Amino acid sequence: NLAGCLIEEHEFAAALDELDRAVVLGRERGDHSWDEWMRQQSVMPIVFLGRWEDALPVGLAQMASYDETTRAFSVMAVAQIAEARDDGALMLRCRTLAEELVDSVSADTQTASCVASARDEMWRGSHRAALGRARPMLDTPAVAGELRTEAYNICVEAALGLRDGEAIDEVQAWCGALPPALAPPLLLAGRERLLAEQAQTRGDPETAVVLEQAAIDHVRAVGARPLLPRALLDRYRRRGDAEALAQAQEITGELEATRWLVVVRDVDTVRPG
Repeated sequence: NLAGCLIEEHEFAAALDELDRAVVLGRERGDHSWDEWMRQQSVMPIVFLGRWEDALPVGLAQMASYDETTRAFSVMAVAQIAEARDDGALMLRCRTLAEELVDSVSADTQTASCVASARDEMWRGSHRAALGRARPMLDTPAVAGELRTEAYNICVEAALGLRDGEAIDEVQAWCGALPPALAPPLLLAGRERLLAEQAQTRGDPETAVVLEQAAIDHVRAVGARPLLPRALLDRYRRRGDAEALAQAQEITGELEATRWLVVVRDVDTVRPG
């Protein structure tokens, strides 16, 4: 429960410390079910922190769990890595399992499956379909915080990819309407990225720069390294910031995010000037 609260607040490293303690306690009692539950809860924080080589073995093992919620959470986490690394075979495994679980009576299982399917649509380049799958999940009551965070991240990427002013406004407004206690750093970072796009579109680059930096600062504050390249590339796309591009390339290389490296080249081709 303490780890869950920390995940809600995007304190991922602290949450993993609590989960490590829980695993030790469970093993001392010989309670293997607790060991599995703690491992399942750890997958998303590890993915958000960019420790993908640690996350993959755990996530793949948990995708074969007897517990459907464990399978759904794991497939949602692994799908992020499959998309970034452009791993079609791994994404097919994620898609197949998500389709099997999407009609579950469990809200968390159903939501995680829908979010994994939305990530698959992003991998296919279907931003409209991804937005259509992920956006309703933001309004699903009482779902785990990591589900809502991943759903919102997908909505932000999809809206920016579409360059759809109405979608951008609607997605940022959803976060803007949240009480402060329910708007942790990564949700704020996503909203700031959308607000920066709106500012740039209306001819206010000074405000866009401030919002870009706020988004980058929020992501860095929680150590969510895989989310940094997207925010940095926003800045490069608008202003040709060479330092932002170099940082994005460094992170994508470390994560072996081959799909993002292609996006970096695409941005370099189409940016103004």
